[in-house]
Amino acid sequence: MTGAEYIRRVDQFFRTEYEDRGMLKWRGFLISDHIAALKRQAREEAAGVPVLPKMAEGEIRATLNRAYTSKETVQVQSTDIDPNLNLYPVVEGKVMGSNGHDSLVLDTGVAIPIGRIRSVQVIPYAVQ
Repeated sequence: MTGAEYIRRVDQFFRTEYEDRGMLKWRGFLISDHIAALKRQAREEAAGVPVLPKMAEGEIRATLNRAYTSKETVQVQSTDIDPNLNLYPVVEGKVMGSNGHDSLVLDTGVAIPIGRIRSVQVIPYAVQ
């Protein structure tokens, strides 16, 4: 078989007989990599949310009252968890008051029921 015959035969094979499975051949590889990436992302997100110390409700109310009267910025962590069983990120803002349903309202528009607050920390010298 000469070189030209070989090229013609290979060309004919790929045009008529060979069926490329496309991405199907990579499916198992991509799925395992995708799962690994999702797990890594979840770990990174969980590691990025600091778990603040749990405070008693009276201590939470006193801290919020002090922050409200002195117009200080606070960081609030709720007891709520996301679908991956991680705490939601800390919310930051100035205390604007209550909405009448025993919920804290921040200047960012976030309202959190007092009973679902895990921790409140006053941020000293926050930028205005």
